[in-house]
Amino acid sequence: MIKGVKTKIVKKSNNLYRQFFRYIIVGLLGFLVDIGLLYILTEKGIYYLLAASVAFLFGLLVNYLLCLVWIFDRKNKSSMVTEFTYLIIFGLLIMALNVGLMWVLTDIFKLYYLSSKMIATVILFTLNFYVRKYIIFND
Repeated sequence: MIKGVKTKIVKKSNNLYRQFFRYIIVGLLGFLVDIGLLYILTEKGIYYLLAASVAFLFGLLVNYLLCLVWIFDRKNKSSMVTEFTYLIIFGLLIMALNVGLMWVLTDIFKLYYLSSKMIATVILFTLNFYVRKYIIFND
């Protein structure tokens, strides 16, 4: 029984619900890196949108590595260059959406920048999952 539970927790799965649940955990870890670094850089005097971009890239890297190890199977092991190219392209696109949403929420609606980051993350979360599942990892 313990071996079966361990297999369900550790082993990659093609089950959409299991992948999405794992992506929630991975997303939270990436988000903690992202928002933690955003806070540190902003409090050190770096403009919040520049800090958000740098922090996002670090969170993206953590998210990618955890997805690679724990969630998605790569259909073609030799396509790592293509996979990483997609990661960069879609990562920059989602980062632009993230920064744009943060700017609107912070500068126009006058929300605190960390609140803006949380709202932008929630909005972009599902898009991120589907981009990773169907485009980056071609799963």
